[in-house]
Amino acid sequence: TVGGGLNVIATENRSLANVGAQTVIRADGDIEIDAGNSMSLLLISASVSAASSGVAVGGTIGVVVHQSEASVNISSGTGLARTIIQSNAGSVNIAAANTENIIDIIASLSGSTQGTAVAGVLGVLITLSKTNVAIGDYVSILAAKDIGITTSSDSVQVFVSFGASGSSSGSAGGATIAVSVFERESKIDIGDYFVARA
Repeated sequence: TVGGGLNVIATENRSLANVGAQTVIRADGDIEIDAGNSMSLLLISASVSAASSGVAVGGTIGVVVHQSEASVNISSGTGLARTIIQSNAGSVNIAAANTENIIDIIASLSGSTQGTAVAGVLGVLITLSKTNVAIGDYVSILAAKDIGITTSSDSVQVFVSFGASGSSSGSAGGATIAVSVFERESKIDIGDYFVARA
């Protein structure tokens, strides 16, 4: 008896907010310039095999690859024509944010009363997240209240891999390989001749 499952999920999310060179934005209220991604993923894979006599083999392979990028770019001005973002009576907020919720559960169970039982599990979870705010040269941000420039990357993960095998008379073997890669980059770059006044 053979039970097996193969699951592969690959996702890529990109969010970009761009303000062009020498742009002038003026408003009486708040100004919000942001880019963000929000992702929720649930992967549950189960493989069960049983045999009264003979060989029972159960195997599950689950691979999840997720990549998110949120970027805000305020392009450069010049010495004579600056890029200006101005709130006359409110605040200016510039933000890049990624949020992800991942639950990955993989299970394999095999049993044989008279014979051989083998269970194998391979679980791979790779998540890559980048949040960037880039402000060019000769940029002015003016606000009557607050100025906020932020990047954030929030992640909640539950990663469980399970393999079991049993035989009342015979041999039983089980193997589990779990690999998790977790990489985060959060960066703010501010160019030359930048002015912030609140």
